[in-house]
Amino acid sequence: MEFMSAEWNPLGDIFFRKLELYRMTWIDHMNISEYDVAAAINGGPIATMKKAMHMVRADSKQIVSIYNAAGNRLHDFKWQQGGLLLKIGWTASEKLVCVQDDGLVILYNLFGQVENTFDMGQEAMDLKISDCRIFQSYNDSGVIVMTTAYRFWIKSDVNKRSAPRKLADVPALGSPPSCWAAIGVDGTICALVARDDRLYLIDQMGQCTPQDIQISDSDVIAYTDIAVSINNKYVALFTATGMLWIGSANLQVCFCEYQTQNKSRPTQLAWCGTRSVLVYWEGEDLLMVGSDRDWISYPHEGSVFIVSETDGARIISNSFHELIHRVPEVTREIFQIGSIQPGAYLFEAERKFNQQNKEANDYIDSIAHQMGLAVEQCIEAAGHEFEPAKQKSLLRAASFGKCFVNTSEPDKFYHMCQMIRVLNAVREFSVGIPLTLKQLNFITMETLIDRLVYRRQYLLARKICQYLKLKDVEEKILAHWACYKVENSRDPDYKIANILQEKLGDNSGVSYSDIANRAVEMGKTNLAIMLLDHETKAANQIPLLMKIEKYDTALKKAIDSGDSNLVYQVIFKLNDTIRSVGDFLLEIRKSPPALPLLMKYYKEENPILLEGLYNQEGLHNEIAQLKISACVDEQEIGAKKYLLGEAQKMFQSAKDEWAAKMTDDQIRLLERQQQLEGQGLSCINQSLHETMHRLVMAGNMKIAESLKKEFNVPEKRYWWLKVNALAECSNWPELEIFSKSKKSSPIGYRPFVEACAKWGNKAEAAKYLNKVVSDEKVKCLISIGEMEHAAEVAFDRKNEDELNLVLQQCTMADRAVFDRIQRLKLQLRNT
Repeated sequence: MEFMSAEWNPLGDIFFRKLELYRMTWIDHMNISEYDVAAAINGGPIATMKKAMHMVRADSKQIVSIYNAAGNRLHDFKWQQGGLLLKIGWTASEKLVCVQDDGLVILYNLFGQVENTFDMGQEAMDLKISDCRIFQSYNDSGVIVMTTAYRFWIKSDVNKRSAPRKLADVPALGSPPSCWAAIGVDGTICALVARDDRLYLIDQMGQCTPQDIQISDSDVIAYTDIAVSINNKYVALFTATGMLWIGSANLQVCFCEYQTQNKSRPTQLAWCGTRSVLVYWEGEDLLMVGSDRDWISYPHEGSVFIVSETDGARIISNSFHELIHRVPEVTREIFQIGSIQPGAYLFEAERKFNQQNKEANDYIDSIAHQMGLAVEQCIEAAGHEFEPAKQKSLLRAASFGKCFVNTSEPDKFYHMCQMIRVLNAVREFSVGIPLTLKQLNFITMETLIDRLVYRRQYLLARKICQYLKLKDVEEKILAHWACYKVENSRDPDYKIANILQEKLGDNSGVSYSDIANRAVEMGKTNLAIMLLDHETKAANQIPLLMKIEKYDTALKKAIDSGDSNLVYQVIFKLNDTIRSVGDFLLEIRKSPPALPLLMKYYKEENPILLEGLYNQEGLHNEIAQLKISACVDEQEIGAKKYLLGEAQKMFQSAKDEWAAKMTDDQIRLLERQQQLEGQGLSCINQSLHETMHRLVMAGNMKIAESLKKEFNVPEKRYWWLKVNALAECSNWPELEIFSKSKKSSPIGYRPFVEACAKWGNKAEAAKYLNKVVSDEKVKCLISIGEMEHAAEVAFDRKNEDELNLVLQQCTMADRAVFDRIQRLKLQLRNT
């Protein structure tokens, strides 16, 4: 345990340690002092550009280089935007932000591809920018620029499409401020600006607030540097007298003041987590100052660059990449000399046990009642270590302790083993993401996987997903990989398609249509078509096929899917694309199942186009039906006759003689109705039956007879019509005359009885009862309400079914009849 804590440095009541993360790959060609350096937080990548004073030629193009944390070069690109590249920095999502002196801001990915572009407003463009800060905002990241007029403009979130906003002006700021920084206050980003010995907080609402600060140095000439902690809760100020002030972000609480004895502006002032501040001057040791005025001096070789982290700071030099961070409390409890914590005893017990030393029993006995806590301490401490050997020794101790605990939670041990394996994998030299456990918990596993995908570490990202059983995330990785393959592979299309199909299969959950869409964007249309053949959802295939104008294929697949909505989508797109109706219909005819759907749509929405379609298809009968439908809706007589005439011609062309004759009859009927209209009888748009019915009711028997003869109305049909019409208009004498106009009625006399009963004249109905045939007499008697008589007739006919019929029609008022029928039925059965 003494060995484990030998590398710790005390800072008041806490300890810090410096860990070597990587020996930098760039060691042979990098001199950090000649470069502006920017590094992303949470073990992120590094970007460099040569300082103007170290450019070989004044007119040389600036080169931006991107590395992983191990110094492996990811990409180089020349700055060719026409202006001076003033500042580089990183967003929280690892996009490189490049700010030009005219306010142009460009975001790049790790491989130099442009992700976004915007400007910082007209003033920045006209007057140029003299200084800039790239900061971590509450959402992602933002930019504040200071123009040569010493006015400040802010873009709070580089990912949003919003115009830059002006911050409040600093009073009497006629020269560059002595220092300034971006700072978060109550959820918004402001700027803390020092004008010599005065501090001002300027915000986006136009408020400039002078800041009072409690500082013992009454001779403060100017504040020369400001550092804000990552969580925006603390501020460090450096004065021209060499005083370092550390306190709260509102400047109302001073944690400590430390006289560095160095009045020059620091090369870099940065927070190390939230408990200490690092001060660095070129050529001197790195100074760490704690909130209790304690300090640590870290010697180093050459120049360094400091990257503030939530739990420490990364130190990047020409040769090494190191991490300075506070020793975690649980690590201190286990490895501090003289510790009596359960975890310390368990670690020592496991070590003694492996040495076959009986002292192991003494350690176990002393923490028997705290073994669960000891196990948890060893598990947690293992996660904070970077060296696999230390991780293993702590996990072995935890596993050893679990043997003595009945209620231990195996999930904690298993989960920590998973986290450690993932952390070790991403810390590998080739990957170069030196995350701590605390940082991983902060950004989440999903974000880490996204970053691996962003770095094109597809294989590792997928293995992590498989290891952690993150099926949905694995599908996203495969989709990203496939799109990358489409974008960058120079292989023939068929070969790319085969590689993707072999890797993805048909059940990977990855949408082939998304990959095909990327192929279309890259101009690889043939590849897109090949990929779409593997897409299982027609709804995803068809829009893209239409996008690349493969309408015949789209229509075929829509028809094969059996989804009429998809077929309509293709049809409508074809209709919009092909101007000529003839060419459009010709295209539709190539897929016969689509034609009925088009006809159905036209029938509901566009009868004119439907007629054209019928005409091209030679469907004369259907055209005739359209004409007849139009005739029904038409009100003008002449137009109705014309439409019927056209329909008749179409029926004749279709050799449908019966329909042609019926249409001719309708034309003649319309002409007769037109004549009757002139005589005061309104019957336009009525059928022949209705017309004759009205004529009878109006007493125009001769005209009704003439229509009967002209249109060959059957005798029985005419008798039915006339009986009902005469009864409806209560022309009882005429009805009686009509009943006697022939020796016997062709329809019998039951219709007479029922018509009279229907129109409320039962006495008139009774006149025809004697003429009704015996089989229908019971029903006729029922129709006029003669239930008892109907029952007698049914009984005389010895017909129980007719008795039941009468019984069904009886009401509560016919109780006596009901009982009599029951007796008659019984009597019939006994005979």
